[in-house]
Amino acid sequence: MTEIEGLNANNLEALARDEEEAALAAEALEALEAQEHEDAKAVFIGHTRFSVHSPKSGAWVASNGSKMTEAEYLEHLFSDERMEPRADVFFNYTLPMLALAAKGNYAYKHIVSYSDILPAKYQAQMEAAAERFPFLVLDKISTGGSGLNVAKTARALMAEQGLPLTSVFGSMRLDDDDILSADYFEQMAQYLTEAHVGYVVSLARGITALYEGGQFYYARDAVYPLHSKGHLSICQYDAAGNLVTPVGSSHNRSDRVNPVILDSRKFSHVWVRSVGQDTALYQLEQGRDGQLARIYRDMETYPALDARWENSFPWVAGHLHTHKPTV
Repeated sequence: MTEIEGLNANNLEALARDEEEAALAAEALEALEAQEHEDAKAVFIGHTRFSVHSPKSGAWVASNGSKMTEAEYLEHLFSDERMEPRADVFFNYTLPMLALAAKGNYAYKHIVSYSDILPAKYQAQMEAAAERFPFLVLDKISTGGSGLNVAKTARALMAEQGLPLTSVFGSMRLDDDDILSADYFEQMAQYLTEAHVGYVVSLARGITALYEGGQFYYARDAVYPLHSKGHLSICQYDAAGNLVTPVGSSHNRSDRVNPVILDSRKFSHVWVRSVGQDTALYQLEQGRDGQLARIYRDMETYPALDARWENSFPWVAGHLHTHKPTV
């Protein structure tokens, strides 16, 4: 081997060592970043409107004037017939299941907006729930008033938790008579990435059941894309403090204006039906029996529940049945 050939061989060997060290360094950095990502808390902010008095709102059948006068709407909104089952579901199932779901590595707050004219007994239940569940943020609203800013509450949560104010976060809506699964946040956390900011996520598979007398009946296995239960927007404040979020729309039309992630692999919610729901008011003239028949017909468009669900909804176990209620 000539001297020049020897130098070339040495150079190639050194270059190979440098490349190997660079590859190892890159691998170590990637592992460190993955560990930091794994250790970072996923940020979620939830929002529930608990029978907020919204006269003339076009969003709900009860308030849009198509079925009720203003006086009838107010009487219906806070009637015990409507409120007692909703309060029972919300305080005894929805909130305990949220507490169970939030036990992982999550930074989570849930805003509950309610009217300052909500009957006193339900306000007392709300205040007791806030003592029991520290993630609750109570938002009492006067008639026609505006509530807390959801995104700003998420940013305050980041500051409170010592997280970067540019952290990606999930903004979730939940009706007061629906229930999320024990692994809801786990299912959603995988999508909280910068690449998905501006996306909407719909976990489409759930159980739908009729709530009667403290029990859930006629449970069905329902896949319903773009429903409202736990409907999630992926958001982020940029370095300048500007909020980047999906375009606002009704949940069932969000795919018209935003990219949507649709995931139906696991149960994510219980879609609770009852005669007193706002959607059931379309059948007011049919009476209770007519409304029940209409609800059953809709539920029967989904297959009977035969998959294992207990791990998803342990708080509901013993209270959920596949048969209709007995008269």
